[in-house]
Amino acid sequence: MTNKNIELNTTQNFQELSWDKISEEWEEIFNSFEGNRFFQSQTIKNIWKNNFGKDSKYKIFVVSDTNNKMISPFKINEQKYTFIGSKDLFDYQDFIYSDHNDIDELLESLVIFLTNDLSIKELELDSVPTSSPTIEKITGYLKKYNWDVEISLEDVSPRLLLPETFEEYLLSLNKKNRHEIRRKLRRLYEIQGVKSYEFSDKKNIQENMEEFFRLHRMSTPDKNNFMTENRENFFRDISINMSTVGSTRLRFLEVDNKKVATSLSFLKDNVKYLYNSGYDPEYSYLSVGVLNHVLSIQDSILEKHTIFDFMRGDEVYKYRLGGVNETVSKLLAKKR
Repeated sequence: MTNKNIELNTTQNFQELSWDKISEEWEEIFNSFEGNRFFQSQTIKNIWKNNFGKDSKYKIFVVSDTNNKMISPFKINEQKYTFIGSKDLFDYQDFIYSDHNDIDELLESLVIFLTNDLSIKELELDSVPTSSPTIEKITGYLKKYNWDVEISLEDVSPRLLLPETFEEYLLSLNKKNRHEIRRKLRRLYEIQGVKSYEFSDKKNIQENMEEFFRLHRMSTPDKNNFMTENRENFFRDISINMSTVGSTRLRFLEVDNKKVATSLSFLKDNVKYLYNSGYDPEYSYLSVGVLNHVLSIQDSILEKHTIFDFMRGDEVYKYRLGGVNETVSKLLAKKR
């Protein structure tokens, strides 16, 4: 490392705070800005930490000036700093901002601090959405202070901008996909006893999580293998905890009084994040998994949500339902 003891910008207020002392400020900043996505909540990160990261070390920095604030929550693995969380459970990661404007000096102050910090040799920021300015801006400062930087495309994350009506949504799809959705909906509703509903209150979510796990596991072998006991605990904890602030949506589709499809979503700032789902393969001839998402989109439109986020992964159904790719990227920086 060629730069040592670089002075921090004196116009910045730079603090390292404990997990408990930052809680109130973290949630205030998180909730104040629509650019912060669901996974940047301290509640979610705390649940992950309790389930998967009890033995890890953490550092949380707060950088502020007269215009803006930024929280930088890091997990430390040997001499590498990463975001708190994991790619298998966090579709998006980023710093927590009070705004995306005027963040240059905040990021430079963070880079200067990390450059002076002898305990760190690598910085890895994964799952950062392209709509965030973080990677583009921090890269310049890392290079300025003699870090080697690699940026790689990590995944796609389709999102759907929601119109004012469900009919407008259908008309926005190409003719083939629009026809298929209408045909499948007609066929579904020809059956007696079809119900579609969503739970948002804590009591119903607690009582119906087992049905979510049952349908999730039976969907595919991959989903069955994914849902380990630890991940089940994480899903249950975030679903129940986030229901207390009105964020959780647990959805079911019933046929003949039997739950045949489910999805777990979370709301923030009129964005509905489709976190995970499942269905009974016995009813795949009715396309119950896809139709459960269609009906969720329909409800989102009625509730005036602005975006339906299908989240990470390039599954074909996401594009047939109108998803348009956003990308998420990873930055890996090493001190020279």
